Amino acid sequence: MKYTLTFGRNSQLIWALILPAFILLIPLLFTLEYILVAFPDRGGIIVITATVLYIGFDIWLTLSWVKSTTAEAEITVHEDYVEFCFLKKNIFHRSDFTLHFNDIINIGQDNDRGYSFLYFECRHASYSKFFIRAKENNPDFEPFQQKIQSMESEFNKVTSPELRLTRKSIYQKRPMIVLAFMFFFFWFAFPIFMIIGGFGWMMVAKFTTFVIVSSPIVIKVYTQNYMKKN
Repeated sequence: MKYTLTFGRNSQLIWALILPAFILLIPLLFTLEYILVAFPDRGGIIVITATVLYIGFDIWLTLSWVKSTTAEAEITVHEDYVEFCFLKKNIFHRSDFTLHFNDIINIGQDNDRGYSFLYFECRHASYSKFFIRAKENNPDFEPFQQKIQSMESEFNKVTSPELRLTRKSIYQKRPMIVLAFMFFFFWFAFPIFMIIGGFGWMMVAKFTTFVIVSSPIVIKVYTQNYMKKN
């Protein structure tokens, strides 16, 4: 059985979100350090132009880098292994690979912002953690998920208890639980600090943005770990 879905790795995605701003900071500092000194009478225009270019290139490089960290893959499910063939090779996805089912440790699933995810944690030298993504109602995703879960159930029946696959999402793992508790703590700590030290509209806006951005993680950690399921 073959399925065409999107393959990606969170570790590459994180670097794609962080590194562009630091890489492009070098030419920005070079411009402000040397060109600004050479043309002091045009300092305002140089600063504004350099800043706008920095922001523009940062957005472009980040989006391009993020896009390149995922790739469409043709996934073939065999009796006891899964074969991943990338349709378009790039620097992040240079070669196809095969994953034997007994090398899988955990399979988690999630649904977020119109996308469905399957997260894999494996004993693979190059692909220890990755995800398979598809838009909701993708005709290939549901059959693929059902096939993997069926193979997981059969595998767990015949293998020893210590080698059985677990089914935990990233929101049920310790790092995400700790992060959610930190966010929840700051939800109450920030208002206290603002009341004691005084606060303006800018601080209120930052706090509101922080709550909006962090609340999905807190909610998912709570619902997947602490909410009673019927």
